[in-house]
Amino acid sequence: MAGILAALSAAAIAPFLAVSMLAGATQGGARTGGMRTLLARTGPADRAGLLSTVFLFYSSAAILSLVAGRLTTTFSLMKIARRLRRLVLIGVARVLVIARPA
Repeated sequence: MAGILAALSAAAIAPFLAVSMLAGATQGGARTGGMRTLLARTGPADRAGLLSTVFLFYSSAAILSLVAGRLTTTFSLMKIARRLRRLVLIGVARVLVIARPA
């Protein structure tokens, strides 16, 4: 996230694309590994419910991207990116607190 913000603030297209591709590749690997782990622990009868929940979260990320795109007519791209970073960090912190082992 820091690399993307740095490239955006410098208005550097090539580093932005390179860092975005790296972030996309790592997210793809993490999601694939997570999906494989979840499906291995889920019986065939429960897989449809699990996958529908996972894709519900994917669609909510798409909605957030659409809203961010619409906000570019009102706010600068850097301001939107910083706010999204803050939102992601808050979400990660909440997950770490909620998922803490007992």
